[in-house]
Amino acid sequence: MEMSRAGDMGATTPNDHSHCMRTTMHCKVSTLRTLRRQGVPFATFVYIRASLPKPPPHITSAAPRMTRLHADLLLVLAAVVWGIAFVFQKTAMNHVGPFLFIAARATVAAIALAPLALRESQAGGAGLPRGLLSIAAVGGIAFFIGAAFQQIGIVTSTAINAGFLTALYGVITPFIVWVVLRRAPAWIVWPAVAMSFIGTWLLGGGTLAAFARGDLLITVSAFFWAAHVVIVSQATRHARPVTFSAIQFAVVAVFGLGAAM
Repeated sequence: MEMSRAGDMGATTPNDHSHCMRTTMHCKVSTLRTLRRQGVPFATFVYIRASLPKPPPHITSAAPRMTRLHADLLLVLAAVVWGIAFVFQKTAMNHVGPFLFIAARATVAAIALAPLALRESQAGGAGLPRGLLSIAAVGGIAFFIGAAFQQIGIVTSTAINAGFLTALYGVITPFIVWVVLRRAPAWIVWPAVAMSFIGTWLLGGGTLAAFARGDLLITVSAFFWAAHVVIVSQATRHARPVTFSAIQFAVVAVFGLGAAM
């Protein structure tokens, strides 16, 4: 009888196992985050991550995962849309002014994101996280300034030049992070910077004098796009990406309409 009771008490069901696995993973992840804040070496992180238990199949199968191929295809699609946008930005200048164009596209974006932002806020709890409104406003200001330089510059620049010169923000961003957040760029950034400047030089026909005024304005815009990337990275701690974007575009729309009047 004693043996039977002990066996019954020691028996575990799939639900019990699932609960234990979740609890163990939660504790170890919490410990990992605590050690990270305390500056524990990277090797320790690797060791602890490797020790995390694998969840049972009935848990992992419930959450669909994106494959690497799907992720890469989505990035390619985003790059295609981003590149095509410069053609429309260029042709739009034949019909409206730069600031009215900025205001129009920001207004459409803000309206489209509003219901999604509301849904995100309802799922995330009551009210906006502290600091989200201010950092979204700062992000909107940086976005507007970058868009203003870019859109004014594209009037006298070409769509090809605009796309390439705007992409310089990719190599400018690590240096802004270095100055603002005191994080030195990785070594791979330096060859990227060199190749970007060589590409810019070749784009101008082997001389910077061949660049139009619009090309210079778009180059300036790349610094503000880089600053915007840094601002967005700091806003991720609020875990409200759609709300951040909606507020940001609302700010851009207000500044764009004000500048267009």
